Amino acid sequence: MSTTDRRGFLAVAGGSLLALTGCMVSDPRVVGGPSTPPPQPSPSPLPTIPGQQLAIGSESELAALCGQLNQSAAALGLPAGQGTIAGWLAAGHKAHLIALVGVRPNERPTAVPTPDARWSPRPMPTPSLRLPGDRAQAVRTITDLLGRCVGLYRESALASSGTTALLWGSLTAYAIGAGIALPGDPGRPAPPSTPNHPLAPMTEVEAPQQLLRQVHALVYGYQVAIAFLPRPEAQRATELLGARRTLRGDLTALIRGRGQTAPAAEAAYALPVQPRDAGTARELLARMEGAFAPFAGSWVAAATDPENRRLAQQTLEESVRVSLGWGGPLPIWPGWPL
Repeated sequence: MSTTDRRGFLAVAGGSLLALTGCMVSDPRVVGGPSTPPPQPSPSPLPTIPGQQLAIGSESELAALCGQLNQSAAALGLPAGQGTIAGWLAAGHKAHLIALVGVRPNERPTAVPTPDARWSPRPMPTPSLRLPGDRAQAVRTITDLLGRCVGLYRESALASSGTTALLWGSLTAYAIGAGIALPGDPGRPAPPSTPNHPLAPMTEVEAPQQLLRQVHALVYGYQVAIAFLPRPEAQRATELLGARRTLRGDLTALIRGRGQTAPAAEAAYALPVQPRDAGTARELLARMEGAFAPFAGSWVAAATDPENRRLAQQTLEESVRVSLGWGGPLPIWPGWPL
């Protein structure tokens, strides 16, 4: 075979091979081989609202301390029922902790967020405090920490707006209520086991109007209940009735000052409990004050004026104090819809 023929054969063979592979001579593609995925961005830290990290640490400590008190009830000689209340408080503070480490705490999530490509989760703190072995000192350790939290949470509530203000306002009210419930009545009912309902948005005009309607009902309820209470409790109920009438006047003036219509009182109201004696009169007032708190919470979230938010927060806190004072339960999120 000549040199020319041989070169021609190789050219033909090479052209056939390229045709079989579907490639052109000038095609630069490489078929097969390992592929490298594009680099992924590092997850960002979750956004933080002012005071959040401190609150995460506080709620972690409170959940652990209340859990220790619950588990050590017999060893510490706690009165009957107090250990149970400590267990309820441990669950409440744990719920707060889970919400605070979430992506959007003001939505009150009930599960710790899982890591994803966008966010790196907040670390769950390790509690460091231990309860003293003395019963009185153990309870005081918890109530002292609750008292410190009240001031910190209230400051955050008054500096915030919308549902973030209600988040802090609710934590404030819970800390106040926990400080009352823990050393108080061991026969207190369990917290209501209701799901976290979202807050129905209200304007700054609608929220005080709705609250005023509830104040009218509260005034009526106190007037009915007082007749069934023994003298010391009747005197206390009369003082609280006066405070509710003052709030009624403040809300009426606020609404009319904006050129809006202040809702008038009804002639009578359907009561959740019809008093027959002192016990049912207390139950009526506890239930009405407990049902009143979410309307105060709606005002906390709706208020845009700092002074109105302060009055709304005071109203929320007072409704929790008073409801507990009449023997009511402590919701995990006071001020949010029940």
